[in-house]
Amino acid sequence: MGQGRAALCRSAVPGSYGMSCVRELGEVGMRITVNHGLCDGLGQCALVAPEVFSLDDDERLVVAPDPAPELAGRVAAAARACPVRAIAVEGA
Repeated sequence: MGQGRAALCRSAVPGSYGMSCVRELGEVGMRITVNHGLCDGLGQCALVAPEVFSLDDDERLVVAPDPAPELAGRVAAAARACPVRAIAVEGA
C-alpha cells in the first residue's frame, strides 16, 4: 500500500469503546465510522473493499482518505462483513 493511497484516519473522535474514525462520501451522503477500540484487525473489510480499507504493519485498520462515491455499495458490504461490527455506515 502506498502512502498516497490511504492514511491512518486522523479525524478520530472519542467513542464509547475507544477512538472512532469518521470518513464522509459527501456526494452520496454516506458516512463511514470505524471504532478502533472494537477493531481486531481481522481484515474482512479489506477483502471486500480493498480500495477503501487495509491493514498496516501493526494490523491497525487504515481507511482511504477520500473514498470514491461509486464504492458506496462495497463499503456497506465491508461493514456487514466485519465480525466485530467495528464499522458503521450511514446513508448507504
